[in-house]
This record gives sequence, structure tokens and C-alpha cells, in this order.
Amino acid sequence: MKNVYLIQFGAEFGDEKSKCVFFPYSIGCLAAFAWSKPEICEKYELKELIFIRENNLTERLEEPFLVCFSSYVWNYDYNIDVAKQIKSKYPECKILFGGHQITYEERSLENMPFADFLSCYEGELSFYSLLKELDGGSLENVPSLVYRHNGEIRKNPVASPGAEELVSPYLSGLFDSLLKKDIEYIATIETVRGCPFACAYCDSSLCDRKVKYIPSQRTKAEIDWIADKKIKVCFCIDSNFGISERDVEIAQYLADKKKSAGFPQKIDVALSKEKNLPAVMTAEVLHNANMFNIVTLSVQSTNPDSLRAVGRKNINFSEFRDSIEVYNERGIKPFTELILGLPYETYDSFCDGFQKLIDAGQKYYIEVYRCYILPNAALAKKELLKKYGIQTVTTCPILHHVSPENTLKVSKSAQIVVATDSMPREDWVKSNLFAIIMQAFYFMGLLGYTADYIHSSTGITHRRFFEGLMNYLLNKDCLSGDILRKFKQIFSCFAYGEGTLNYYDKDFGDITWFTEEGLFLAIIKIFDEFYMDIHEYIAVLIPASISEELLKYQKLMVFTPFNNKTSATFSYDFYSFFEEKNSQLKRKELTLTVKQNIQYTSLADYSREVVWFKRKFGGTLCNSENSEITVESGVAE
Repeated sequence: MKNVYLIQFGAEFGDEKSKCVFFPYSIGCLAAFAWSKPEICEKYELKELIFIRENNLTERLEEPFLVCFSSYVWNYDYNIDVAKQIKSKYPECKILFGGHQITYEERSLENMPFADFLSCYEGELSFYSLLKELDGGSLENVPSLVYRHNGEIRKNPVASPGAEELVSPYLSGLFDSLLKKDIEYIATIETVRGCPFACAYCDSSLCDRKVKYIPSQRTKAEIDWIADKKIKVCFCIDSNFGISERDVEIAQYLADKKKSAGFPQKIDVALSKEKNLPAVMTAEVLHNANMFNIVTLSVQSTNPDSLRAVGRKNINFSEFRDSIEVYNERGIKPFTELILGLPYETYDSFCDGFQKLIDAGQKYYIEVYRCYILPNAALAKKELLKKYGIQTVTTCPILHHVSPENTLKVSKSAQIVVATDSMPREDWVKSNLFAIIMQAFYFMGLLGYTADYIHSSTGITHRRFFEGLMNYLLNKDCLSGDILRKFKQIFSCFAYGEGTLNYYDKDFGDITWFTEEGLFLAIIKIFDEFYMDIHEYIAVLIPASISEELLKYQKLMVFTPFNNKTSATFSYDFYSFFEEKNSQLKRKELTLTVKQNIQYTSLADYSREVVWFKRKFGGTLCNSENSEITVESGVAE
């Protein structure tokens, strides 16, 4: 029997209180497919699936015949280092690389002298065929393979199995032994493969852009396995879950399974880009089961030129507003995604995108992703990189909520856009700073009420308000200005290939944070000073008598650590103005008391439970879900 090892190094999320990893789904699919064939079982022994980084891995491999690596941006160069070590210690061992980081080109293998084979696109049929042909056959019969033959590099035609032929690593029993490890797992669910869209920045489409529908009965059986093994969290890797009626059925099965078995408790999904009825119904089913709290209304950019460049068509803003209202009626909070660094995007168009989305009704959250140049995405073509003047830095992918130690272990093979012809590096830095200010100050609530009131009373837009505040603090000698300049430095360093795009402060636990989370937490540490620092800026925009009370109301409504019960007296009825959407602010004496339902014993607990878990759900503000709010009225004027 020849020994075969499969390796898929992933990240360990959380800290010592909440550490979890994903099941190695990719290599699990390959192994489950291959070892379902009797001829493979007769000739090869599948050794353990390796998915956690460790020192001296090569020392414990047992006469490896073939070692296979699943590669993506978070593990690619780490895979290379391990593969080189294996090849040095076991020169006769065959090395196979596959995964999204591998391109279907001869030059890819030229750059990897330590590797023997590359498997491109879907890997099941290619991997199985390779095992079969390595036992005295011909490599010419292995689909989707790049390999060496008589001193030249060849690549074979692409082929893959049908959806009905795929074998589940859960149902095959492959993952059963992993449950013996003292680890909390996240289970990957895949109901389809491929994406019908072809966004230039994405590599989700298969080579032929066809979508394979995995039989629903298999998915339901996998959900049964997940529930039986008491796995709390699932991650659905479909690009457009909710695009069809059968997704509603699968969502209902998940909800019913949670009700009957208690597991899985949560699921993370990327809902359909088309806001159709099945998508709404899917979200509603999962929301009502408390498995899924928000939906994503992805626009990626509001700049028509950028959207055309990446082959994406957005819903118009009237439809966008309608979609928000539809989800609001069902108690579901929709948030929106933007991508920073797309072709033709400028600093002004990017900042205007925030304003357009707010004007169209987005009040919950806007997530900002930085544009990656993925090897198998259309945007990675040399002619497009040149056409748009795209400049990148090679760095580790932007990971969050992992320990700094694990961050350092992550591969530095991600290509992240930091400049284009339309957005120089300085504007990219400025755009990032504006984005995290909007996220931390507006959507996470540090100045959300303030900006909304100023807009309604003066007509000053949210962009103008926060852009002005950004410039004000950057030039002010104060603690808040120091914090903002620190974050500007983070982005500036990253733009020139130094450092990572995350935030770390040991007071918030031994994990890294998104920069917007980091800004929010840094302000929380100087909470009172922050509002003193900005008071003069606010007082210039509205009467001082109102600005003082508005900031007092704003502070009272932020959910802070170590603050159980706070009262404040007002001469204006800000509570009715904001909560009941009154058109005018009325003079009325009242006392507002806010009692937070949960007290945290440490900044680390608060950061994890409130900022990490609830920032997109409004959890950083006091509301009926996390606080008791009492209003004692005086006499209205």
C-alpha cells in the first residue's frame, strides 16, 4: 500500500475562549471521491488529513508516496515551504498542488520545481485519475492536470464529475475521526458549484461558468450529520444561496433541524445577488429560526464606470430602497458591501457611494472589502492590470479575529490593490480612513445620531460631515487626533507593502481586529475625551445649546463596557425625534435612563461579544434588545 497525505492548512479563529477551525472540506471532497473507488482502496492508504500548522511536520510522515496541497491566499507560500521540506527529505515523493491559487498554465509549474503536478479547477476527477494512472498508467489520461513529460510541460484538457457523482466527506465518514480532536469546528455546506455571473474580481465561476446543483437529499443528510455531531456553526460556500426555490426548502430543513436537535445553531451564507422572492423567503426562514440575522445587498460600487469594467450590473437605487423595506418589514437587517480599489473608482466616487447608499435607505451597515487580484479571476490578466494601472502589494490576506501569532503564520501571497490610474496610493489611504470613520462613527453608532440630526436640521450631508470631522481631527492636537493619525499610518504603511491591515491591542484580547473595529474600540478607551475633542466641531454646525445636549444623548445611547445604568436630563426630546422619526426636534424636559442588560468584566469580553459578534446588528448601540430604556417626561413647550 502506498501512503497518500492531503494537506489544507486553514486559520484558527478566536482566542482561547472561542477558538475554532473549519473542517478541511476541499481535501475531504477529493479523498471521499477517490476512496469511494475500490481500485484506489486496494492500492493506496489514505493517511490523516492535515489541516493545522505544526512544527516538524515532515518528521512524522510515514513513507509518503504522494502529498497533495490545497492552496489559497492564506496558505500558499506556507504550502510551498512545507512541500520543499518534504521533497528534500523524501525525494521520491510526488507533490501535487491544487486549489484556487493554482492557474491552468504551463508557467505555473515552471515556477514550482519542487512540485510534480498541478490540478486545476475542480479536483475530484483529476486527483482520482492521477492515483489510478500513477499505478502503471499514463498521465495523458488525467484531466485538468499540468505535468512534466520528457523535459517539457504539458497540460491536459479540463474535465470534472457531474454533481450526482460527487461524494460527501461528511457522509463517507471521513471527518468522524477529526471529532476526537479538542477543537470547535465550522462545517462547510455546498449545495451548488460555480456561479452564473462573471465578476472580473472574483474566481467563483467554474471554467465553463456552468452551475452544478448538488442533490438536495445529500445536503439534507449532511445537515443531519452536522446536527448529530453537535456542530454549532455552518458556512455555506454557495455564491448565490437563495437564488432558487430549492434553497428555501434547504433553509427550512436547517431551521427544522435546529428546532428538533438544537444544531446547527447559526449559518453564514452569501445570499443571491438577485433580490428575488426565493432570496427573501430563504432569509426569512433562517431569520425566524434565529440562525441568520442579516442579509447582504451587495453593490460593490456605485460608480457605473467601475461596474462596467468588472462586468457587474447593480439594481437601481429605487429597487435597493425597496429591498431594504422588504427586509425591514420582516425584521431582517440588510447591510451592503463595497469593494475598494476597483477600476475607475476615485476617492470622490468611493465616498459618494456611502452617501448614495445612506440616501437610498442603508442605515445598518456598509462593509468595505479591499480588492484582491486573484490568480484565476479575469482582473488578473496582464492586459487589464495595465489598462487600469492597477498596482498591488504582496501581503498576507486580511484576516480578523485570529491571534497575532497565527496572523504571522498566514501566507504572504495575497495581491491586494493599493492604487489604480484613477486612485493613487494617497487617495487609497484617504479612502480607507474615510471608510472606517463612516463604519465606526456612523454605522457602529459613536456619532450616528449626531450626523443624522445635523443632516436633518442643516442639510449637511453625511459625507461632508464626516469628511470634515476627519480633517478636523487629523489636524487637532488631541487624543482622538492621535488615534486617527495612527490608523492613517497603518493604511500608509500597508499601501507601500509594510505591515498588515488589521488592528491589535492586548486590552481587547489576544486577537486581531478589522481596522474599523479597532477604531471603535480605541475610541471606547477614551470615550469621554472623544466627545470633548469633537465638541467644538459640532458647535460650529448647530447652536451650542443643542449640540451640547445632542452629544450627551449620543454618549448615553452607545453600549459601553462597565456601564450598567446611566441617567441624563434633557430640555429637548431627542428620544422621540430619533425613535419615533419625528420631523422636528421639540423642546421638552425629560429624564432618560438607560440600563444595559449585560455587564462585562473585561474589555476583551466586551470586544468579543459586542463588537465582534454584534456590530452589524446594532449591538454597539443601546436598544430594546440589550437595554431597558425609561423616559420620564416633563412639560412640552
